[in-house]
Amino acid sequence: MKYEFYAQYPFALKDSVTQAFAIDWLVDKSGQLPHSWPEIEDVRDSFQRITVLSQALLTAYKEQARMGTRREAGGMRFWLQRRAERFLSDRYAWAEDVGLMLAPPRLDILPVGSWSIRFTFTLRKPYLSRDDTDFYILDNPIKKEWVFKVPYVAPSQWKGALRSAMMRDLASHLQAGRMDEEQFVAERLRLYRLFGSEQDGAAGFLNRAWASHRVGPRPEADSTEWDKRFRREVERVSSQFEQRLREHKYRVGDVEGFQGRLHFYPTFFNRIGLEVINPHDRRTSAGKQPIYFECVPQGTKGEFALLYVPLDGAGESEALADLDTVAQGVRAMLTRYGFGAKTSSGYGLARESVSDGLLTVRAQDLEPAPEPTQPERAVALPRYLESPGRLHADLRAADGSLTSEEEYRERIESQGKKYTKKDRQLYRKAKTWWERDGRTLSERGAEPEPGRAELSERPTPTWPSWSFDSFEELISQAGQVAKELGDGS
Repeated sequence: MKYEFYAQYPFALKDSVTQAFAIDWLVDKSGQLPHSWPEIEDVRDSFQRITVLSQALLTAYKEQARMGTRREAGGMRFWLQRRAERFLSDRYAWAEDVGLMLAPPRLDILPVGSWSIRFTFTLRKPYLSRDDTDFYILDNPIKKEWVFKVPYVAPSQWKGALRSAMMRDLASHLQAGRMDEEQFVAERLRLYRLFGSEQDGAAGFLNRAWASHRVGPRPEADSTEWDKRFRREVERVSSQFEQRLREHKYRVGDVEGFQGRLHFYPTFFNRIGLEVINPHDRRTSAGKQPIYFECVPQGTKGEFALLYVPLDGAGESEALADLDTVAQGVRAMLTRYGFGAKTSSGYGLARESVSDGLLTVRAQDLEPAPEPTQPERAVALPRYLESPGRLHADLRAADGSLTSEEEYRERIESQGKKYTKKDRQLYRKAKTWWERDGRTLSERGAEPEPGRAELSERPTPTWPSWSFDSFEELISQAGQVAKELGDGS
């Protein structure tokens, strides 16, 4: 076997007939293998088959491998429309099994003043981003998690998008006269302690906004003198802000790095779609070179979470003020500015309403809720058992053993139901029970000892939480929390 994947499966070097048959097989449109290329059957992973398909870019079958024909969807378009949902559903479940998905932060091990925000949002517009892959069948693949290949937003992306939204709001407030310079500097310092050192043009953007406020708008006529004044003012405000950073101990000596207080979690999506942008010729008003984008389609749900940890020993009042500011920034990012690529064209926006919103705060004068007393061992049967030692009918084969997951799925779908994530989780629990106890009990014809049914996990102490169903309510709750805890201090 060759060590290089494309060399082992050289689609581009095959004859045209083999390529035509291979396209349908690689996207699971046809089960017929190309007769002259049987070894391609070794590629069993759906995403790796798409990787092989990418070589069609070098052949005359480029457009067929991407979109199919005018009369019939084929190639990558067929896979996205007909096969991607099941692929992503399985991969999403695998990622959950290894604990890759969102986990609630434990505030009991964090300093006083820590808080967390989490909620499930729904896309109002498709989400676009750019993946790290160098070679792909489409021009612009969506960013995917490296191992499981599910679309996701990396924590660093969330951090950059939220910082950008809050910076733009800050600059616009200064230009509109809604705050003075001292307030601008105070809020800029807040952004610094929330996100850390200003990088990727952040310092330049805010310095220019500050300098522009001082020198006024640029004249339409001769602007040479204005340009000189503006450049001098940019240098001056940069030096002034550097001094303020050192006064607040955010910059010490020659050490420029500063860790912010906000920490973000990744967001994973279980849907993927296709967007087509077709630039039109101004003279003919016709488009000839469509650009294909993978996207997360509108209506898809995603879980967002961030954690605030004041490791520098900040006061509680400062932490609560930061909470109010961040809540407003999150709303601006998701409903007004957007996240991901092409946000200026309206992509990456979310609906105002959310679900499962939860704001949790660890404050000085608050105690975690007492841990519930552990009840007596429960004997209630889990959903995958019909009676002690006997699997539910949907999960039970004719001989009483555990049926295959494929057969279980067919039984669920034959009842007119959709095979969901809860069904997959139930099957995995049944499989765990069968391998641990069920097979042995079945062979002995015995029932399990009383109390061997699954026990719920021991609950951990929980800090006071406030729920919300919209971004407006999140901002209201954040203000209410700051007022309640501030009055109590």
